[in-house]
Amino acid sequence: CYANGICSGLSYCHPIPVAQSVICNCPPSYGCGQYGCFRLRARASKNMILPLLDNGQEWSKRPQIMFEEKMNEMPSLIPFNQFRYRQSKPLRVLDERRALAMASPTAAELPIKGRILRDPNEAFLECCMDRQLPDACLNKCNFNYFNQQALMSMYLHQDQCPMKAMRDMQFCAAQGRDHRSCCLRNGVTTTLAGAKCLTFCDQRPGNVTQLDISFLPCFDRFENMKACFWHDIIRYFR
Repeated sequence: CYANGICSGLSYCHPIPVAQSVICNCPPSYGCGQYGCFRLRARASKNMILPLLDNGQEWSKRPQIMFEEKMNEMPSLIPFNQFRYRQSKPLRVLDERRALAMASPTAAELPIKGRILRDPNEAFLECCMDRQLPDACLNKCNFNYFNQQALMSMYLHQDQCPMKAMRDMQFCAAQGRDHRSCCLRNGVTTTLAGAKCLTFCDQRPGNVTQLDISFLPCFDRFENMKACFWHDIIRYFR
């Protein structure tokens, strides 16, 4: 419904809103992101170190001045007959682990840091902060408040959290993982939409699906999906 503005005559369904550019006037300690102002934070992982995607050259370990000097030594244009002789490496394939770490360090570190988190809601919230969600959305990054009523308020513009942020919240609730097998056991496919509902359960980075009104029945099993997400996070706490 939200994706294409088709409402099938439902009185409460508004046409799709026109996308507007984000204009930020953020206070100190806040940055400007795709949804508006978000909290800045300085955080570094002590447990997981993922090398930068730099084709095998770990520039991040060299002083910045050495990098700049190297760039100054290189000509801006390399003659074609010389290019083939220069050492180069093919682009590194972005595997699932790296993709997850880029999308949310919290989700990527969950298997390691699960024991120090208080509960799944903390992992949910930390991921939402990784995704730079505004304060109006952060209070919904909680399994108790991320529900159908909250989504409906967002859709009807009765909430300051934009509806398009729902995809990031769903990603964070699932911690960027594939929960289809659990959703099958939990009866998520037992709606008129059938197996389409498994789309909401597979939240691995890069999985993008254009939603339409045929997915609407899936929200009748929203709590079943959340149960899978919750119990999957819990297993890392043990």
